[in-house]
Amino acid sequence: TVTDVSALFFMRWMFESAKYIILSALLFSANAAAAQITAIFSKADLVTASGQTFGNPFYDSSVVSGTTVYSLVSDISSGANTGAIVAYDTNTSSYATISTTDQWNTAQPASAKRPFAYYGMTVVTSSKLRFVSALDNSIYDVNIGTGVVSLVSTSVSNLSTNATFRNDGSGFVYAGGSTDILYSIDTAGGFTSFQTGFDAQGSLEVSGDTLYYFERTGSENLMAVDLLNSTASVVLTGAQIDAATDDVDSKFAYTDIFAAPDGNIYFYEGDADAIMRFDPLNAGATIETYLSEAEFTAGPSSDTINNLTWLNGELAFTDANDGFYAVPEPSSYALIAAVVALGMTVVRRRRRS
Repeated sequence: TVTDVSALFFMRWMFESAKYIILSALLFSANAAAAQITAIFSKADLVTASGQTFGNPFYDSSVVSGTTVYSLVSDISSGANTGAIVAYDTNTSSYATISTTDQWNTAQPASAKRPFAYYGMTVVTSSKLRFVSALDNSIYDVNIGTGVVSLVSTSVSNLSTNATFRNDGSGFVYAGGSTDILYSIDTAGGFTSFQTGFDAQGSLEVSGDTLYYFERTGSENLMAVDLLNSTASVVLTGAQIDAATDDVDSKFAYTDIFAAPDGNIYFYEGDADAIMRFDPLNAGATIETYLSEAEFTAGPSSDTINNLTWLNGELAFTDANDGFYAVPEPSSYALIAAVVALGMTVVRRRRRS
């Protein structure tokens, strides 16, 4: 009957459409990785936008709040003690200097040092940026609205930038050197010894009731501390991480680790020059190279990664040499390709009818 023939044609059209969608998605996903790094702004533009005079500017770190990227720039010239924070609005592609060199110097203790956060800042209480500046063992807050810099605490020696803060300002920091102590930090910036003999490299990260860190010696495993009972366990062995890279050599150089809103945890492994990714619910089965050295080499960024963050639903990172970059998911490109393929199929069918 006519109805049966129409139904058969409709079913065939649906089948052909599905083929185009699946094939387009697979092909685009397979080829999108090499072109997935997107430049947001350059280091040169950031330094110029700051309006400050730097003899040897260093792009320290960035953090995102909404659609705004806050970046710390300092001067690494010998004897320099200057730094500034610049905001970049991704909606308007415009810059604004939040905190100037003069405001930074006003907050400094007697022995002024340049700001050095490296592993990043945190937006706390939606109104200020908090970070540990390792060069003077201090915690600072920067008011986003006024740019005023406040010295929060300077009571602990050997503080590193290996720190993590929650949105309320509390967090953890590692004091290295001869101390090797993990401190918890309250919202006011007060320190409490949380664990002695703490052995860590790279950044720290808090996700829920779990603190993640990398061992500095031994097997150099990725560890997790249950903050409810202070017990530590291995999340990934150094061998598992090494095997997931393109440079299997039992050498490691961990830097930043970041618990992303997509539920995954990302970190940069400097020996392999790669950003790694895993699902904390099944770390061993999901550890993978997210961005490889070859993909960094292809540009537009280099592989000098300071810290990781999140911008408009995508992983983003600070490249100390070149600027700030985002990494669109290949799946988003695949979806676009699928929609295009579906449209092409519909056009073909209409032309034949």
